[in-house]
Amino acid sequence: IAKAYGANGLYSQGANGTGRRVAIFELEPFSFSDVQSFANCYLGAQVASNITSQVQVHPVAGGQPQGTGSGEAALDVEDVLALAPGASIDVYEAPNTNNGLLLEYNQIVSDNQDSVVSSSWGLCEPLANQGAPGLTGIENTIFEEAAVQGQSTFAAAGDAGSSDCGQPPTLAVDDPGTQPFVTSVGGTTIHSTATPVLETTWNDGAEWGAGGGGLSEVWPQPAWQRSSSVPGIDAAATLASASSVAQQQGVAHDGAFCAASPSDLSSTPCRQVPDVSAQADEFTGAVTIYFAGGWTTIGGTSSATPIWAALVTDAASLQACQSGQGLGFISPSLYAAASSPVSYAASFRDITAGTNDMYQNNAGLYPATTGYDMATGLGAPVMVSAGGSPGLAAFLCGSGVPSGPVVSGTSAGTVALDGSITASLQGTGFEVASSPKVGGVQIGPLALTSGAPNGTTATFEVASPTLVTIAIPSSVTAQLGGGTGGTGSYPVVVTSTSGISNSLSDTSTLTVTKAGTGSNPIPSVTGVATSNGGLAGGNTITVFGAGFTTATGVTVGSVAATDLHVISDTKLTVSVPAFSSGTTQCATSLDQVTDGCQTHVVVTTPGGSSVESTIKTPAVAASTGCNCEVTTQADEYDYFVAPSITSATITDDPAGFAGEGGDNTLLLDGAGFDYFALLGVVTGDPMQAASWSTSMVPLSSTQMLVFTPGLPSLTDEPVVQPFQIASSASDSVNDPSGHDIVLSNTSSYTYAG
Repeated sequence: IAKAYGANGLYSQGANGTGRRVAIFELEPFSFSDVQSFANCYLGAQVASNITSQVQVHPVAGGQPQGTGSGEAALDVEDVLALAPGASIDVYEAPNTNNGLLLEYNQIVSDNQDSVVSSSWGLCEPLANQGAPGLTGIENTIFEEAAVQGQSTFAAAGDAGSSDCGQPPTLAVDDPGTQPFVTSVGGTTIHSTATPVLETTWNDGAEWGAGGGGLSEVWPQPAWQRSSSVPGIDAAATLASASSVAQQQGVAHDGAFCAASPSDLSSTPCRQVPDVSAQADEFTGAVTIYFAGGWTTIGGTSSATPIWAALVTDAASLQACQSGQGLGFISPSLYAAASSPVSYAASFRDITAGTNDMYQNNAGLYPATTGYDMATGLGAPVMVSAGGSPGLAAFLCGSGVPSGPVVSGTSAGTVALDGSITASLQGTGFEVASSPKVGGVQIGPLALTSGAPNGTTATFEVASPTLVTIAIPSSVTAQLGGGTGGTGSYPVVVTSTSGISNSLSDTSTLTVTKAGTGSNPIPSVTGVATSNGGLAGGNTITVFGAGFTTATGVTVGSVAATDLHVISDTKLTVSVPAFSSGTTQCATSLDQVTDGCQTHVVVTTPGGSSVESTIKTPAVAASTGCNCEVTTQADEYDYFVAPSITSATITDDPAGFAGEGGDNTLLLDGAGFDYFALLGVVTGDPMQAASWSTSMVPLSSTQMLVFTPGLPSLTDEPVVQPFQIASSASDSVNDPSGHDIVLSNTSSYTYAG
């Protein structure tokens, strides 16, 4: 793999990741002994003996219990170690929940010690939007911050081809790879590493998987993708076919994906993924890893993603790239490299064979073609050519890169009385000889079009070589994804007509505020993590939003929070006050004894207080058709009662026994069985991953169903199985260790002999 992707040319220059750090996002544990065995074989005893120093684990929200995991974490760590053996590896681990996911990404960005982030975890975009409507928006805020401070996040495009949600197969893509400020990695099959390398689209069929790719139903096409000169982007025939297939499949967006209608896909294109690809086929030679005490080969974009992360880390350790934090947010640079036919040929292996129609149900979508395609993106990397001539690594480090625009400052954006936003960008390279040289402008997730303000679309105009004005009408501000009226802080990317984009920094950030009292803006809240806890409070939460610089106070349920720390204009932390019956203002009529209290988090500045959302009671299996919420609102914090079990009854066996094969229905009565707080069922040591199961369905705060796991072997005598319910209703009293996990009392059921 190193040979196929030109990494040997980097190693010969001493560039193996030394001096650089890679963060690996995980939602499961791994075994250090597995990684040591891998390192001993591939890299030698000296590296293996130092592995606990080179690889550091950072628990977030309690982290993960001990265990080997499913192999995902081992694959990620060992792939990076194999291809960037000199790099320091920071493995972040959090509970596999929405809160855990957000807290972990936020911690990686807040720590800001890793210039490259690798994530092989994802969820198909439609399910993420339906099951957790606010999740992708908060993710975007975090990834924007990462990009501004020079971090590149690589995420897997998924292993279900163009039908990321699986069965029934419909066109769909994978979050967070579809996020504008994330680089999505698809999959290829390397057939031969002889020169020239033979590589095609990875597609091993419905049984074994294919590289993900397609059109986002959420995000518009970012400026660096839309304004590049790469052939294949926005191919009219492919877009028309995608709309037609989606309409036939009856998907919710009816073929429009992220646009207003299917006919808009050419004029208002959507985010296309993947951006790039790499080897993902376990049958033709993915990295053989050591897992659970033995050697195995695992493929998928879960392998391609850490391969890309490792190769870019190697490039960042070149002498020419040693300044600063590394290469910065890399996606615009990838499209810039591909915008010139010469640098494209030197930097990428264009994959032109195969499709990622894994189920053969999507009319061959998407085919690999010359240039960009939604099967393999721009293609596979060529870091250094086989003959030693410069490749992608040299381009990323600045060699041969034509000059592009520079954004040196922005005027503060202000929400006008009519809800529109106007601002200006200062810099250089916007115009040459009275001819505008700006092909596209990106404000956060929103791509602007060139032209005068028209009241319907977000536009930009080149006013001079050093000035660009922007206008965002009120009908579009919500697409910024920030607070009320589009308030927030957003990275600004200006892409030239030749496909070159500015580097991101604090000077290329636009802050949009809404006028409040005097010169102070009204703050807005766009997310809370962690968004729930126990009644005693005392736990620390992070609040996302805008206009926080002059924050004077934060309330939770109208009760003042303590220990306010303003981290930036868009982020602060506070300590949650204890719940007090009759004082804490609950937004819904939940039973405070058996369930808890849903509240608003309100930030106050001299300019005013943030606007409260409409909070509804949590949805549960027994409330189909109710006017409920399936995820917490952006400004919501929930106090939950710690779980307790009063009875446990096997309902599908007359004698009340569970079968040794598992899957019996266990009805629990008790309290604290809240939809948003439940983490799992624990049968054994909670610090061991093998003790956990998530086979459960909450019916109400006082009743839930658990589906029993099977025993490892048959028994002659009945076996009593103790168990507990795990919840995130933790606080300073019932979870003093800060693991963000609370266990119920112990109950039990019996397996028949």
